[in-house]
Amino acid sequence: MAYTIEPKSTKEFIDMDSNLPRFQRKQTWKPVDNFKLCISVFKNYPIGVVIINKNGKGNWLLDGRQRRNALSKMSSNPIEIYEWSRRFIGFKNSSDENEIKNLYWEKINEYLKRDFQEDVYKEENNLNVDEEEKESLIESDEKEDLLDSEALEDTSFTYEDQMQGLKILLDLILMVHSIKNGRSKWERMFDFRDWVDHLSYFKVREGKEEFVPEALIKTMNEIMLNEKNKKN
Repeated sequence: MAYTIEPKSTKEFIDMDSNLPRFQRKQTWKPVDNFKLCISVFKNYPIGVVIINKNGKGNWLLDGRQRRNALSKMSSNPIEIYEWSRRFIGFKNSSDENEIKNLYWEKINEYLKRDFQEDVYKEENNLNVDEEEKESLIESDEKEDLLDSEALEDTSFTYEDQMQGLKILLDLILMVHSIKNGRSKWERMFDFRDWVDHLSYFKVREGKEEFVPEALIKTMNEIMLNEKNKKN
């Protein structure tokens, strides 16, 4: 069977018009699984290979449904990321920012260290490690230094961009924290209804105005695009 390899951006993958075959699994990823993908995305890792069958009836997503679902929610609603992080990190709605920060780096460090140890084990035992994976492994003493809590805060040049991504992920979590009376801090921050009529990110549903995170993200993207166009 002929096939082609086509690199695509995350946005292209999310926006792609595709169908799901009957044999595709239902949504099986748990919040913790979704947050692990967040970690990879914010560390700027590739999301992996997906399999798409193209025929006269359109595109059929044969493999990658779980990732696409998580990525779609991730890109349009930070409250989803926040809820996933609560399951992964284990903080409470009453936790203060310092507690969340400490728990966040502790859990990230633990997760990355465990992942690295699995890679080292495969490397030492020649278990399903190809040449590219071998070349990507960094000296163990350097990586051990990176994975302690101090190294995560004071990053090396090699991991500067990746650690910056993890800091942005933490900032996003803190931006949403906490949820009071069913409303996140992020929602309360942008609730200008006392001063502005007809905010685009508050929709009337069943006679009641509700906050729509996806609409706020869209509004913010439009504002940033307009500002960028003005500068150009």
